[in-house]
Amino acid sequence: MCENMLSAKNSCPKDGDLELYLLKINYGLPYSKKIQSHVKSCTICQDRLRQLRGFYKLFDQEIARPIPKEVYLLAKNLKDS
Repeated sequence: MCENMLSAKNSCPKDGDLELYLLKINYGLPYSKKIQSHVKSCTICQDRLRQLRGFYKLFDQEIARPIPKEVYLLAKNLKDS
């Protein structure tokens, strides 16, 4: 890893902040603009955002599927025990 990447990583937003930015959950427009500006020039954060997008795309696909009856019954039995 090059020295520039190490110094860039130190100034990168925390994972939770990057996720809130991706999900457009703003807790202040200036902070969102700061993250947006940072991401444009940081390949590390661009990659982190790409991974988060992939996770949420997969999550959306999975949540749209019906739960198999067997899984439902197993969860119900675990809850009731």
